[in-house]
Amino acid sequence: MIGSYSGDTAEFAKSLSAVLRTSNRALILASSEEDPEVERQEIRTLLRRGIDVLLIASCQPSLRNFYELGDERTPYLLFDRNFPHLAAHFVGSNDILVGEMATNHLIECGHKRIAHIASQAGHNQIVAMAEEEGRDAAKIGSALYHNINIKADRQTALNESKAFLDKYYTSNFSMKFVEGFTTAGTPEQCVEELKAYFAAGIEHITLRMTSWDQIGQLQRFLEKVAPACK
Repeated sequence: MIGSYSGDTAEFAKSLSAVLRTSNRALILASSEEDPEVERQEIRTLLRRGIDVLLIASCQPSLRNFYELGDERTPYLLFDRNFPHLAAHFVGSNDILVGEMATNHLIECGHKRIAHIASQAGHNQIVAMAEEEGRDAAKIGSALYHNINIKADRQTALNESKAFLDKYYTSNFSMKFVEGFTTAGTPEQCVEELKAYFAAGIEHITLRMTSWDQIGQLQRFLEKVAPACK
């Protein structure tokens, strides 16, 4: 019996289950929705059920927190998220290599000003690299990749956005995550939120319509939101 723990398990679980079925083994899934405390509770539950192996995509903020999860008897494998100083088997992508491949592709496409900010540490690195090149980091600019759903009722818009994103990413995002990743509600509400981003220093915003009615959303955006954001 295999216990698998992750915040995003759909595709991984599908392929894993297919392999396990050939050897009469079962897969038990659990998800924390990116909440470290829920993760601890779920892992303890899996361990009490006597699983043979634990597969973990951990959302713990530190290595110390992760050490407190195990029972020192059940073997485990990390996937997707790794702790570099933890002596454990890990399956995942090489982020540095992926970054190099993506950057080379963008360069081949003719792009010359390329930046990626994933965290404050990443932002600090970009600032340092700009200074090394003699460039003013403040003039590089900033951009936001965001979602939007324009409806008369904000909660209805968020519910549709969650369904859209869950299907798009084959995941099960928490509503809290969707709210933080989506501008939703009436045109007036959307305008107010987008203006807040611009006021905070964002210069460019790329928006995805998280709705099944793509044409209707685009029309509403062009007629009722975009003009008010100028």
